[in-house]
Amino acid sequence: VESSDEATLADAAERLRILVAQSEVHRDGISRTLHVSVGGALARLDDSAETLFARADAALYGAKTSGRNRIEIAQTT
Repeated sequence: VESSDEATLADAAERLRILVAQSEVHRDGISRTLHVSVGGALARLDDSAETLFARADAALYGAKTSGRNRIEIAQTT
């Protein structure tokens, strides 16, 4: 896996996080700003779908426990 692949994934996740943070939801006359935590993982040649999703899920929970409203990309090693 090239580091540029991880950088591309991290960049896409960060752009998504920023777009959500710039959005407002209006309900009952109240405006709210949304935040999102994003976890991602790059597929390795030997990954099954279950393994890939488990690594991405672990990255998501890492983002949530590290302060929320952030991204976390699973290491490919």
